[in-house]
Amino acid sequence: MATGPSIDLVPVTSRRLLRAFIDLPHRLYRDEPAYVPRLFVQQKEQLSRRNPYFRHSDAGYLLARRGGEFLGRIAWFLNAQHLRFSGRRELLFGCFDAVDDPAVSEALLGAVHGQARALACTAVLGPIEFSTNDTCGLLIDGFDRPPALLMPFQAPHHAALLAHAGYQTVQELHAYEIRGADRPPFLEALAGRLEARLAPRGIAVRAMDFSRFQAEVEALYPIYEAIFSGNWGFMPLSRAEFLHMAAGLRQVSAPDFALVAERNGAPIGYAVGVFDANEVFASFRRGRLLPFNFFRLGRIRKVKRLKILNLGVVPAFQNLGLDLLMATRLFEAGLRRGMDAAEASYVMGSNLRMQRAILRLNGRLTKRYAIFRKELP
Repeated sequence: MATGPSIDLVPVTSRRLLRAFIDLPHRLYRDEPAYVPRLFVQQKEQLSRRNPYFRHSDAGYLLARRGGEFLGRIAWFLNAQHLRFSGRRELLFGCFDAVDDPAVSEALLGAVHGQARALACTAVLGPIEFSTNDTCGLLIDGFDRPPALLMPFQAPHHAALLAHAGYQTVQELHAYEIRGADRPPFLEALAGRLEARLAPRGIAVRAMDFSRFQAEVEALYPIYEAIFSGNWGFMPLSRAEFLHMAAGLRQVSAPDFALVAERNGAPIGYAVGVFDANEVFASFRRGRLLPFNFFRLGRIRKVKRLKILNLGVVPAFQNLGLDLLMATRLFEAGLRRGMDAAEASYVMGSNLRMQRAILRLNGRLTKRYAIFRKELP
């Protein structure tokens, strides 16, 4: 545990400080075998004002320093679209990484609480980066396994730091592993029967046409909110954010990992899988591409794990087996590419329907994350 009386909070106001903000977890977790660095260039872009999020909302980044050493970091996010949709005055916090010292975490969280009061917010919710569509959750179980792409990693002491500051868990997020060797023998036949039963109703599942990627994504945006707005913690994306995220995911996906469910040619659901590029990024020191890691990016399409990122169907068609059909087709696509496992993450702890679908695929729970909340007097 770090000791010492004086902690300075340093707002991130320069490129040098932004580099320090992004790099801090590399030093904090250098002895954690399961830690995987996130790509520096991706984080720099996401945290910059070029992110479409900043067209409607605001954020701030802070570092905690004692003497000349940075010991922690945190970010706050005032997501205007979340405030409008939920009707709650909640400030989000994320990028929470600190040494095991309550004085450091309380200084960081205290600054966020002060910001929340200044912005007339009555509660703080997190860890959530920008929105629940981005990286969110605090790892509370499964520290022995590296995280999948886009999933967070924190050392085990962080949950205790939040509890010490008065935070309580309000939702769990789960990650499930589905192994090729464990897939049910009836699965492919069941998927075939589902397709045959749905075809007379004009319902089919197809791969996305990447040659028309922009148009394909544009067609999905109108149903995105209908699919996911009933989920706990749903935070709407602007059209620009939706397209921006899709463009980023295209780099680590493929047409057979991006499925569209249609009825008479109109989309009613979709599923997105990506190569679990963390298998490659694990060897990237400090998440840097240069000077040599850039040439290792070609290995991403040879990884052995698929990450199932999004899967949903509009409510009127949710009881037809489309979620199971699309999950099966994603899994089959991974097997054709020589993958031996898939991770479905994250799945809300309260989403029993999706959990049941994953259990039918013989999925097993491998990681648990939590979202915390604190009411402000």
